[in-house]
Amino acid sequence: MKKLIAIFYFLLLSSVIWAQQRNITGVVFDESGLALPGVNVVVQGTTVGTITNIDGQFSIQVNEGQNALEFSFIGYKSQTIDVSSTENLTVNMEPDAIGLNEVVAVGYGVQKKVNLTGAVAVVDSEELASKPVMQTSVALQGLAAGVTVTQSSGQPGSDKGTIRIRGLGSVRQDGKTDDAGPLVLIDGREGNINDVDPNDIENFSVLKDAASSAIYGSRAANGVILITTKRGTQGKFKVRYKGYGGFQTISEKPKLVDGLTFMKNRNLSLLNDGENPEFSEEYIQEYEANYKSDPDHYPNTDWQDEILQGSGFQQHHNVNISGGNDWFSTRASMSFMDQKGLINNTSYKKYTFRVNNDMQLRDNLKLSLDLYGKRSIQKQPADEAKSVFDQANRIPNIYPAQFTNGKYGEGWNGQNPLAMAESGGVDRRNYNRFNTEIKLEYKPVNNLNVVLKYAPDFKFDREKKFNRTYEIYDADGEFLLEKPSVSKLKEKRKYTFKQQYNALVTYNKSFNDHNFTVLGGFEQIDDYVEELSLQRDNYTFQDYQYIDAGSEENDQTTGKANEVALRSYFGRLNYDYKGKYLFEANLRYDGSSRLAPGNKWDWFPSFSLGWRLSEENFMKDLDWLSNLKLRASYGELGNQKMPDRYPWSATVDIKDMGYLFGDPLTMAPGGAIKTASNASLMWETAKSTNFALDAGFFNNRLTFTFEYFEQVRKDMLFKPAILMTTGLNPTYQNVGELENKGWELSASYRGNIGDFKYNVTANVHDIKSTMKSIGLADKFVKDSKILRVGDYVNAYYILEADGLFQSQEEIDNYGATVEGNELQPGDIRYVDQLTIDSNGDGIMDTADGVIDANDRVVKGDSRPRYEYNLNLNASYKGFDMMMFFQGVGKRDVLLGGHAVKAFSNASNMQEWHLDYWTPENPNASYPRLWSTSTNNSKASSYWLFSRAYLKLKTVQLGYTFPKKLLKKSFAEKLRVYVAGNNVFSIDDMPSGWDAEEGETNGGGYPIVSTYVFGIDLTF
Repeated sequence: MKKLIAIFYFLLLSSVIWAQQRNITGVVFDESGLALPGVNVVVQGTTVGTITNIDGQFSIQVNEGQNALEFSFIGYKSQTIDVSSTENLTVNMEPDAIGLNEVVAVGYGVQKKVNLTGAVAVVDSEELASKPVMQTSVALQGLAAGVTVTQSSGQPGSDKGTIRIRGLGSVRQDGKTDDAGPLVLIDGREGNINDVDPNDIENFSVLKDAASSAIYGSRAANGVILITTKRGTQGKFKVRYKGYGGFQTISEKPKLVDGLTFMKNRNLSLLNDGENPEFSEEYIQEYEANYKSDPDHYPNTDWQDEILQGSGFQQHHNVNISGGNDWFSTRASMSFMDQKGLINNTSYKKYTFRVNNDMQLRDNLKLSLDLYGKRSIQKQPADEAKSVFDQANRIPNIYPAQFTNGKYGEGWNGQNPLAMAESGGVDRRNYNRFNTEIKLEYKPVNNLNVVLKYAPDFKFDREKKFNRTYEIYDADGEFLLEKPSVSKLKEKRKYTFKQQYNALVTYNKSFNDHNFTVLGGFEQIDDYVEELSLQRDNYTFQDYQYIDAGSEENDQTTGKANEVALRSYFGRLNYDYKGKYLFEANLRYDGSSRLAPGNKWDWFPSFSLGWRLSEENFMKDLDWLSNLKLRASYGELGNQKMPDRYPWSATVDIKDMGYLFGDPLTMAPGGAIKTASNASLMWETAKSTNFALDAGFFNNRLTFTFEYFEQVRKDMLFKPAILMTTGLNPTYQNVGELENKGWELSASYRGNIGDFKYNVTANVHDIKSTMKSIGLADKFVKDSKILRVGDYVNAYYILEADGLFQSQEEIDNYGATVEGNELQPGDIRYVDQLTIDSNGDGIMDTADGVIDANDRVVKGDSRPRYEYNLNLNASYKGFDMMMFFQGVGKRDVLLGGHAVKAFSNASNMQEWHLDYWTPENPNASYPRLWSTSTNNSKASSYWLFSRAYLKLKTVQLGYTFPKKLLKKSFAEKLRVYVAGNNVFSIDDMPSGWDAEEGETNGGGYPIVSTYVFGIDLTF
């Protein structure tokens, strides 16, 4: 059977058109007489087509009786040219309203951009592919208004971006969001945005409001990203290679003081709090005299240099082949990604392939078969890469990393990040995925299209972490201890099988300038997951890292399985009159196995309207106005996403649930209900409205879009705390209300001065996420953040700092005490808030004279506001340049631990801490040095910093070689370029901390800058 399949596939690839054919060639020019590459050339009435090359040339075969070619390109009028009596053409394209006839991917289909009534952002796939980043989610940053992408780590494989569309999704009690990312559909199948190579993307759309995404119902409450991958076209087979290689560096690195400076200031901090100095003057002088000649006994370790031994080299390669004829076309691509870490034993590799096949079985019957596979391998130290950086940023220089004899030093109390990275074992994670889709498209009559699809998706993940022991010595070579105390192996297996079934029927009809399109469909998704975890420790032979080699004494084995299902019926109606008055309605009926019986099903409707004022007679004579359209929409979406798969049902846990019986007591197997259930759990709903204005001027060379939106999420799937006396863990309830409100503005301009062409694109948006209700409780406080009605989600709830005390007189007149602290000049002064209602009128009007938790107030917003970007593109003959700026106008971050506090948890000291308060330095940026006092360590606005920033995210300079230089080679196109990512940042963060990293106590893998050289080659 396998041989027959292979032969069949070979015949398809090698087949030729036996009917009599003609070869039509030609060249296409723009309005200035310049060759126009990328023009679509299609045989009229068929799907057979090609595109013009870099010199505007094309070649296409037509069958006998096919006498017309259609030419189309964004920004130019489409043309149909008769070829019945010619085989060579010269085509001159005429400018049109730029972008209006662009086809945009929408739910279960495509629409012309000019006819859109919902909020749909289109991302240029070439812009995505131009960024030298290893994750597609990060490449999306700044390319679409209303889409927030945050990257908090540069660790290979973990450097993906977190995507949020127009605010937050469901919120937990701790302020975090449960799977609040958008639904990502790759060729109609749910997937991971980072699994698709940007070079394989044809179209990329973001559905931002309920009107555009309601057709996806329950899965679309957090927005939808639609990705369409490239497919084969008619014509000779072509091979294209795109790749780059380069290096990574840390974007921001804390500057730590040397050992001598540390000891002197550590002593001062102790003396300031009435403690004895830790280092004697004699030892400090001895250290100063010997640390260069005897680094073993007097170490001055640069821990950052010690751990930064990884090459940081990264490379990305993509090769694709595409071509076909009028009944079969294919495109196959393979990509390889390799990213080395900045520390040892840290890396990420990914291999992918994608094959898209289309077979025109009959004039009205088309079969498509798509295949996709991925294997990725992530590696890091068993103690985690972020912990290695945490310790390297924390441990003072006076502790040894590695002696001159090669043995590891003690570090700090046995914690040695160099040894952790090099010899502490490895955590390997393998992720494998394979999916396919079989699609049959049938057109029984004109204007009627029927599509049937089946898409199975297999995933198999394997994690294997081995903690290896290593030996620690002193400076004289004496053995001290072994770290960790015992070796340990932990393995995990996870198998996932998802099946998706779709049936779609589309009918369109036009009469007397009235245009209708009706779509109806069915969808079912079944998802099965099975997991297994194994663990043993105390390995005698640590090179033999298998479960059987470990001790059975602490053997731990767990396993579980679960499944969920979604079933949906949906429909859509599109109507327009003369392309002037636009209307769209969607309706979806969703059922989810996650919800309680009686609440499993619900309806989700949406409506949208559009009015193209520029098509009205009273505006048609305005030559400078190309497009003016008003849009409005309302829609409802459902959400059933929860980590728990059976939250409505009482489930019995049988793990470690034995009971003791008899005399003597003996353990008998048993079970118990550990988590509460909710038999009335129902859909969370998101109701949203959107108002927008689209405008274009001067033949749409200047365009802008403004949108205002509001979304209210009701009956949120929230997990509030329950009484501990129940003995149960909390479960999900329909509690709370969240409001996301904001606006977006996008603008672009393109032009040319002779051969110099340029394009400027910018967008800015602002989103506020506010709690409107959280059930019976008035607030939830978690660490330094609060959930409270009327406040921003994840607002900081901290003490309000009011500068530093400058004298003892100020302290004496302060009028408040800080529990457990004797205040000194140079300490942080806090505002004693009004916390007492002295006259019973319900208004707090008096301070209580004590600084404690009751004095906390909302200060600062952890969510980004006023996100903006600017994209500059220019080209001159063969040269091209791109600069992409991205930033956030307003955002706060609370830093803690050794990220901002010297000597915190026995940590080192940063150079900026040297600007500490003294009577001679009253305007210092840092309080007085302290050791045992807790006053300055409290979470307060003193440690609240602005995360606003402006970054040059990407800069690229390229050159495309003239085709005449390539004539003697097999190459059709050759472009080379150099590029940088995260090139520089302007911000007010403390030195050494990247504004994108977010909250930190001093640990975490830093964000990186990359610099690469790349090639784009077509044969």
